[in-house]
Amino acid sequence: MTAMLPNDVLLADEITSTDPSENAALLRQIYDYETVQLSNGDHCRKLKFAATNQFICYEEKVGAELHSVGTPRGDRFAIAIPRRDGDFRFWGKDICQQHLPVSKSGTEMQIRQGSGLEVIVLLWDRSLILEACDNPLISPRSKQQLECFLESGGQSNQFVQPPKGVSCGWADFFASQLAVLQARQDVLTAERFNSLAVGTLLSFTDECVFNAAEKMSRLRAWELVSRAMELDSCNLNLPCMIPLLCGQLGCSRRKLELAFRETVKTSPAKYLSSMRLNRIYRELVSSDPDVSSVTAIAGKYGFAELGRFAGYYKRVFGESPRQSLRANRRSSEIIVPSA
Repeated sequence: MTAMLPNDVLLADEITSTDPSENAALLRQIYDYETVQLSNGDHCRKLKFAATNQFICYEEKVGAELHSVGTPRGDRFAIAIPRRDGDFRFWGKDICQQHLPVSKSGTEMQIRQGSGLEVIVLLWDRSLILEACDNPLISPRSKQQLECFLESGGQSNQFVQPPKGVSCGWADFFASQLAVLQARQDVLTAERFNSLAVGTLLSFTDECVFNAAEKMSRLRAWELVSRAMELDSCNLNLPCMIPLLCGQLGCSRRKLELAFRETVKTSPAKYLSSMRLNRIYRELVSSDPDVSSVTAIAGKYGFAELGRFAGYYKRVFGESPRQSLRANRRSSEIIVPSA
């Protein structure tokens, strides 16, 4: 699948099949792959996927017990994350959210999946990670973590053991992103999707070797915060995604959280959202309600879910977006409260 994609293409889709061979036809684009249904019943295998030529993410749901053998094509490595613990065995070993398999091209995978299993699989092309290591913004420690991860995953018994809750959070995050991409493929370009892939790997590896005593210089913190604000301001019409910013900055989500709390005393998601919200407020109260609409102005700053946006807006400003638009205040009357 991805070997034939141009560099600037992001492909997202959903496939449901009742025949194992139909499903295998897709997965054979990613793996040297064979699968056998082991139990009676409805096969009903569902795949949601998004892919560039450097990163693939898919969510898989199986309706009957399967046994599969495969090897990633090209020069890739993969992590499989169950969305909930269940009957999932890799190389004969039980897999759970605190015990995840890592595999790479040239290593055969022996997988047994139980009925009802839901799993997220992330596959990175090595070239994407090598490009990330050349990012001048990336810290030496982050670069070292990436390089170490590239060298792992070569054995049939290679696993990572993230802290409790980490893998579940990433599985839920990518499941939600796949759902969004089915509806709105304009949310991410191929370039931004690849940045998301890098940010995810940086964050995942950092969270697996979490050091609570780690400190960050104030200069480095301000550098990350300033650059994050600059990058976010260049894509105001798109949702703010912290893992994507991390990929562009060459840092993990935890390090970006640390930088924001060191400098502005809040999280990056809350701070950047408040900056966007303040821009919306200024535009609403200075716009003509006969010409402008809440929907258009909110969408201009990356807020697509209007119900959630309106509730958030009213909690901050004490009035609905529609009330702000109808107020039509003069510039001297505009006072933006702190979000």
